[in-house]
Amino acid sequence: MLRAEPSDALASQILLRGGATIHALLEASRRPAWSWFEALLGYDNPRISQALIEAGVLCRRPEWTAAGLETLEWIASQQTSARGQFRAIGSESFGKAYTAMPFDQQPLEAWAAVDAAVCAYNATRDSKWNDYATMAYRWYFGANDRGIQLAEMKSGRCFDGLTPRGVNENSGAESILAFQLAHHAIEGLGGEIRPGLNPGGETGRLDAHTAAHSGH
Repeated sequence: MLRAEPSDALASQILLRGGATIHALLEASRRPAWSWFEALLGYDNPRISQALIEAGVLCRRPEWTAAGLETLEWIASQQTSARGQFRAIGSESFGKAYTAMPFDQQPLEAWAAVDAAVCAYNATRDSKWNDYATMAYRWYFGANDRGIQLAEMKSGRCFDGLTPRGVNENSGAESILAFQLAHHAIEGLGGEIRPGLNPGGETGRLDAHTAAHSGH
């Protein structure tokens, strides 16, 4: 709303209140080696950092933007494996304080990492965020802990998650949309998918008509 109508008082008030709340959570919860907003890591984690970066930029609060970038760097470190691949915070982490478990990994988490990294890149123009967005996107195509491709470019489909035993072969709407919106965000970084981005060779654009009907 503020991008379309910068003078909108209500939108500005909501964003100021939200940014202040998130920033206060961070200041109350951070501890050595834990730069996060609470003691638990849950679902869609990078969105909190993304919200604080966006609020800082739009409200001209550089301390919020800096805190958002700091926490995004921290969560990115938690979601990068020793092999330099994206490792989504797993659902086994839910409810366990100061813990990051590797499974089950969800497509929504990779999309959140892509979107948050694109947000950070737009705010800083630092190419490391471009690289991190690309790393998170490659997770869909086998650059992950199991070396399994979850998404298919031609149909736009995506499996529901990565487990210790392999892939969850269900393909629900949330997973399909997460992949397609992550793809859209990556395209926005440079207009085209980078050559070699997909190890399977399926570079290019999604077939929107096929993808829209792939989840039936």
